[in-house]
Amino acid sequence: MSELTSLWQTSTRYYRISLIQDLFDDWIVIHQWGGLIYDHHQETIKPYNNYDTAFVAYNNAKKDKRVGDILKSKGFYNNDPFSQHQPLIHYS
Repeated sequence: MSELTSLWQTSTRYYRISLIQDLFDDWIVIHQWGGLIYDHHQETIKPYNNYDTAFVAYNNAKKDKRVGDILKSKGFYNNDPFSQHQPLIHYS
């Protein structure tokens, strides 16, 4: 199985949620946020024993209304090409 990632961003900041499998066959949900201009970021990593549990956690994090509302209020747009909830952000 491949990595799943959702990305929200502004012109200077980003917020990413990823679901990946590690070398020990555990599944991990990673939350990352930080700046695009400077290389400063933070992350949280939560391991899960199986894909199904990790996938539910990943989807719940994507659907978390608080996260979406906070990001929207700060000018973030969902930059996930598979999402139909927010327009893609375009820079010119």
